[in-house]
Amino acid sequence: MPATFKITLAHKANADGLFPVWLRITANRIVRYAPVGIELLEKQWNPAGKLEKENWIKTSHREASQLNEDLVQVLADAKRLAKENPTATADELKQLFLTRHQPKPQAPAVTTDFVAFMQQSLEQVDKKLFAPATYEARAVVINKLAQWRPVLPFADLSEELMAEYEEHLKELGNNPTTRKKNLKMVRLYIKRAIKQKLLSRDQDPLEDYVMPKATPKRVWLTDQELAAYERVHLPQMQHLARLTYLMCFYLHGSRVGAVLRLKWKDRQFGRVYFTMDKGDTEKSVAESAQLTAILDSLVPEGGANPNAYILPWLDSNYDQLPERDQLQRMKKATSKLNKNIKMGAEKTGITKKLSTHSSRRTLATESDRANGGDLGKVGAMLGHKQRSTTEIYVDRYNNAEVDEAAENVYKRRPMPLLKAG
Repeated sequence: MPATFKITLAHKANADGLFPVWLRITANRIVRYAPVGIELLEKQWNPAGKLEKENWIKTSHREASQLNEDLVQVLADAKRLAKENPTATADELKQLFLTRHQPKPQAPAVTTDFVAFMQQSLEQVDKKLFAPATYEARAVVINKLAQWRPVLPFADLSEELMAEYEEHLKELGNNPTTRKKNLKMVRLYIKRAIKQKLLSRDQDPLEDYVMPKATPKRVWLTDQELAAYERVHLPQMQHLARLTYLMCFYLHGSRVGAVLRLKWKDRQFGRVYFTMDKGDTEKSVAESAQLTAILDSLVPEGGANPNAYILPWLDSNYDQLPERDQLQRMKKATSKLNKNIKMGAEKTGITKKLSTHSSRRTLATESDRANGGDLGKVGAMLGHKQRSTTEIYVDRYNNAEVDEAAENVYKRRPMPLLKAG
């Protein structure tokens, strides 16, 4: 019987909390496993992955495309080895495979300094696994700690030291929410150090630490405020920012990144199709009367190019840019957009600190009221996927039910002003 091969994931994580990817070798009913040199978070693994789709690693991994190609090559090489050595046992095939595919040696772990450990972990693990936005957010936290204590031996970590660090964050002007985020990020690396046995559990300085009481400032518009913002006369850029804000709202409170990346080809048969910013989940939204009117008002006079962006906030070559450059362009576009939203809202007397994300909270508030407090429908519209109540309802409601939930919100609303001036 010829040998067979399958790509699979290890059942246990290593010291970094990552799961190795294995090649399963079966020959004469004997099974052996060989590492292929790829490690990832368990949530980045697709248990239904197969060769036909080349989809073992989910797109939430920043190098998913390249790694899936590598795994295709791994299978091809393994099959070639089996063909060249038709009588080889599973153990022999494993050894032959490892000879050709020795995993790259890892740099030695830093064992004495916590800041150096965080920096190394950031570059060797986080940079490889996460999107640029996540990597940069973690880099900011690490740099902040490094500026305070460039050298921080593991032996010096203590609850008292963490309290001093929090005082330092206060002096920097960080509010309780930001301080809590920083300390939670530090705790993440402490847990990694414990897994690698660089620190014992009883040395964890944040195990019993009382985190700052953070009450995030959640901003949304009331029904009256939203109506006023929709109808006020605005100059061109502020009007375009308003239409973007409203598109976020009428696309089920979608995050601005997904909305700015929409192209005309994503609008088909009365629906808008796109990939959500978090989790890479595909979403389809039925056009409400208001969304149809907004989209129609944005169609160029000569007709829309299917591959052109609906909104003009991103450069036409955005798709071809490296991920890091895309992140910077998106930040710049969002900043300019939020500035114009704020200026437009001020013309209606709204003093709240508006941003594109407040449209998502506004949608959640309106949806909660319009759907009788059914948080399942709210979560379904917003596309929540964390392991919580909303995830259960996301799985439970199909497109028709979500469309109905959205219609309950949008049918109550007047038509927005569709021209600048």
